[in-house]
Amino acid sequence: MAEFAYDQLVEESTGSKLIEPISCNEYSIGNIEACSFLYAGDDQEGKRYGILEIAFVDDSNLNHLISYRADPLNFDNEKSTMDHIIASYQVID
Repeated sequence: MAEFAYDQLVEESTGSKLIEPISCNEYSIGNIEACSFLYAGDDQEGKRYGILEIAFVDDSNLNHLISYRADPLNFDNEKSTMDHIIASYQVID
């Protein structure tokens, strides 16, 4: 799932740049391993941004992609907020 998202959002997008490669060691959603990557790009108005993508497949084989977008100058300051939001994510059957 993370490889597919990476291909669509970074590889096939002009102006996007990978900041942190795909890793499956940092996040989990409940007891499900999640993979993440961080990239930068420009929005439609030309403003630069950073996006953290978290991808996982739940027990019902449904794909999930969580995106957190922030100004790159404030990205590190918002990391604790991102981690809190991701930790509170729950899959409801």
